[in-house]
Amino acid sequence: MDAVRKGRIAAAFDQIATLAVIAAASLVIWRFASDSFVWRSRAAVPAAAIKLPTSPLSLDSAKLRGSATAPVVLLVFSEFECPFCRKMVQDVLPTLEKEYVASGRVLLAFRHLPLISIHANAMPAAIASECASSRGRFWDFHDRLFGSPEKLGSVAIALARADIGFPDGELDKCSQSDAARRQVDADMREAERLGVTGTPTSFIGRRVLGGEVAIEAGLWGAQPIARFREVLDTALKQK
Repeated sequence: MDAVRKGRIAAAFDQIATLAVIAAASLVIWRFASDSFVWRSRAAVPAAAIKLPTSPLSLDSAKLRGSATAPVVLLVFSEFECPFCRKMVQDVLPTLEKEYVASGRVLLAFRHLPLISIHANAMPAAIASECASSRGRFWDFHDRLFGSPEKLGSVAIALARADIGFPDGELDKCSQSDAARRQVDADMREAERLGVTGTPTSFIGRRVLGGEVAIEAGLWGAQPIARFREVLDTALKQK
């Protein structure tokens, strides 16, 4: 009886161990699938999911790159600590700039949306970029931060400041000023008005009288270059 009992106990332990391994493996698979779903949901939400503004948007105080006479505008709400924004800047933006911005067909516009509830360094970086903008160096700062291999933080911001050539203490003084924070806050209020809650969010539209933009399409997340080409080409064909 002892031998039989021991055999049953051993078999029970084997079953428990097997179930534990299966449970652990299932958890790993579930986490991987969940992460993949989050990536797809953030990077591939269809344009129809974005509520497009019905009235033209102003470009006043937006950071602009490209020709002021470009007929189409790509307006991006972004932030410096967002990994999806970094993916867009590194994987998509260079091609867009080469094919559309440099040719004078598309004007690139940037507005701030630091997600301060999840990204502690996003607001300091946004304010620092406004200080760089005051010296005419916003896009240098933008490219330096997104192109940096360092994780965004005080070190990365300090390196970007050094590249721009801020004298010691000047960036800190500017970053503490109301003027630098005021523009970031204004962009955040505009994002809230438009119902933009995530980054990057891109609006595509055509210039209208007064230099405003009539929005025709929207893309959310780090969309592939093919999707941007499709939407931009459609906008460029409009009369």
